[in-house]
Amino acid sequence: MAQFFETKVGRAITERHSFKSTRPELTRDEIAKCLVGLLDEASMAKVADLARNRTIATNFSTNLTVAAKFLVEALIEGHLTESELEAAQQALENGDNGLDKAILARLTAKGIDIEDEPPLFPDLDALYQLLAEAETEAATDSDDKAESTDEQAYATP
Repeated sequence: MAQFFETKVGRAITERHSFKSTRPELTRDEIAKCLVGLLDEASMAKVADLARNRTIATNFSTNLTVAAKFLVEALIEGHLTESELEAAQQALENGDNGLDKAILARLTAKGIDIEDEPPLFPDLDALYQLLAEAETEAATDSDDKAESTDEQAYATP
């Protein structure tokens, strides 16, 4: 239901059935009045997985932005060298994320190499898994678009 109410149609229903003028909200009784189609169990599980992955991806995205800021600060303050970053980038290009992971593991919620602070990325393996999935999905989408373009090029008018 939560994912549905985030869609354009869901927001329209929210606005129609809510009675608050400044910020539309639905109470349990107001939700009960909404006509919303239900999905089968497998589809609901898939939507739940997608929603969970979206939340995880959003959190990682936010942390990656913070990481970029901390890395620039670490460069300026001399806690990290340009050659370390270049070596990590070269290793990534060669398929090895070990140096990259080592640098990211040094980041905490307050900067780089700050003792007694929680890590900025508590599960680096999950981050790299998500990045790999996103890369695979982007490649698949690119292939699908190329096939679609090829089909359009050979279509007869």
